[in-house]
Amino acid sequence: MVFSISSLLLNSRIDQYTIWQLDRLKVDWVYRPTICNNRIIMEIIKTITEEDFGRLKTPERWSEYRIRPGARAILINELSQIALMHVTKQSYYKLPGGGIDEGEDNMTALKRELLEEVGATNIEIISEIGQVDEFRDEWGVKAEHYCYLAKLLGEITEPSRTEKEIENGYDTIWVDDIDQAIKLVESGRSSIIEYGKGFEIERELAVLSKARIDGLMDGE
Repeated sequence: MVFSISSLLLNSRIDQYTIWQLDRLKVDWVYRPTICNNRIIMEIIKTITEEDFGRLKTPERWSEYRIRPGARAILINELSQIALMHVTKQSYYKLPGGGIDEGEDNMTALKRELLEEVGATNIEIISEIGQVDEFRDEWGVKAEHYCYLAKLLGEITEPSRTEKEIENGYDTIWVDDIDQAIKLVESGRSSIIEYGKGFEIERELAVLSKARIDGLMDGE
């Protein structure tokens, strides 16, 4: 018996009573996103603009911006530890994930990114967290990030990171809980140098905070 995720999620999360029922009844279910006009519909949990960094925003230009979709995840292992990417060259932390390439859907892109960055050979999507939008005026880009809670199922292999990621000293660390993850991501606010890094940090904090508020990690 298979349920769509829409019948199991309330406010973008699975409640613990539903999890207990499914375990008791041994019911199988699969994650199925809500789609309208060939676009995945998610709750927008935060919109980040230049104004968040004390700069003037230019909303009159936003309709002209190139849209760059991305998929990211709070990835947990069997110990309920959370994977963070440590960008050692610039001293900040971020969640694993990246852009959705032409012809990819969200899940394909997310699995590819987690394999490339973390070395995760197999994952399970537990739930949606929400969408974070970024209006990067300097680049003329609107980034739409689809964010998930995912669990590592398979083995960890050697990551196949890009040249830029290797140059920036990407390294995967596993932290014990969501509060520690938030603290580490927040620490990067003091070392923002390049344009765009501030957007990444505020995005990750929005995702982690939403997961904590909704109690998504409580049963993991």
